[in-house]
Amino acid sequence: MKLPPLKYVCVDDWVTDQARDRSVLHLGCAGEYLAQGPNACLHGRIVGVAQCVWGVEIDAARLSQVRRWFPEDHDGRVRYLCGDVTRLQDLSINRSFEVILAGSIIEHLANPGDLLDGIARLCAVDTTVIITTPSVFGLLQFLHVALRRAERVNPQHTCWFSIQTLTELCSRYRLEPTAWLTGYGWRPPSLKWSFQKMLGVPFFRFFPHVGGSLVGEFRLRAEGA
Repeated sequence: MKLPPLKYVCVDDWVTDQARDRSVLHLGCAGEYLAQGPNACLHGRIVGVAQCVWGVEIDAARLSQVRRWFPEDHDGRVRYLCGDVTRLQDLSINRSFEVILAGSIIEHLANPGDLLDGIARLCAVDTTVIITTPSVFGLLQFLHVALRRAERVNPQHTCWFSIQTLTELCSRYRLEPTAWLTGYGWRPPSLKWSFQKMLGVPFFRFFPHVGGSLVGEFRLRAEGA
């Protein structure tokens, strides 16, 4: 497969821009850095710019924290559902969304196809599906394996993806890629992180295909196409 062009971005900023003034279904809305406070929660940024936001999270305690920071409102603009993203059909979601975001959750699942099947069932013709996940070809991961004979990976992850494999998996659920990006996400502020960004951002903008993350933008393929 000939790899497409990739743009290297701040992923949180890019996702926030996609959500602006649109209706959003945010799957796994608690995110990775909940312990760092509300400023570390991407869901809060989405709530601040979106026309409507529904969040789904399987962990009730973590969802309760997100709800306290960014509460539901009386007009239903912000709403939360506690449930399994691989069983979206059980959550009584009776509307479509302009954006469906699955941010860094697909690599945690035993059956990622169940997530994609549920997403496809909720898509309208013009829905944008955004999937973010670590890249199997990330340079830093390769260096850890090559030099230290160790995988630097979250022990809760079940799989790695590339552009080729994520394209193939999504296509089985009628989700076709329209754009690919890579980039960096939020990290707790520190001198080390500032130094890493200073060196890493120019490098990965020049060599984006070895960036540590994949961001895929998808649309639903028409029946019979």
